[in-house]
Amino acid sequence: AKWFGARPAKDGSPPTYPDYLSHNEARWGPGPSQYSAEELVALAEKRTLVQKLIAFKPSDSWEGPTVDALTDQLERAVQLAPVTFLRVLPDLLTTSITYQHAAIAGFLKLWREPNAERPFDGWDDAWPRLFDFFEAFLADVTFWDAKSGAYGFREVTPMWIASSIADLLHAGTRDDGRDYTSALLP
Repeated sequence: AKWFGARPAKDGSPPTYPDYLSHNEARWGPGPSQYSAEELVALAEKRTLVQKLIAFKPSDSWEGPTVDALTDQLERAVQLAPVTFLRVLPDLLTTSITYQHAAIAGFLKLWREPNAERPFDGWDDAWPRLFDFFEAFLADVTFWDAKSGAYGFREVTPMWIASSIADLLHAGTRDDGRDYTSALLP
């Protein structure tokens, strides 16, 4: 019993299925997230989201939290509380381009997949803030030299962000009720 109790410290945790002589397991998808979308919304409301994103370190374990899962939840959080995320957009300029891309993708999904139960009708206020966000990092020459955010299945590059911005701007011309004003065209 003593030897078996000391084993995990030396050899790692006991197998998941100790009764089997051999066991294979396969998984797909991004795995678990450190924070749920609702928790990310709460962090954004408290203005501590950026610190948590910067401090996040993906797990090396098979079942640990991943950046892919966190960015998926960040996209969903933007869809849940777009007004909150419009306020923290300037703060996201200090995070990895992976998280910047997730925020933009969240707004693009908000546009393409509007929530029938809780429709977002604040596009008139959102567009100027989004344009300011886009200009803030696209005009920065160091942005184009940024390291890609190579995490998991995604390798976010500055061109991914430029493409997502173009997709969102293109979408913004498709619905006169939610489009951006001509004052933003220049």
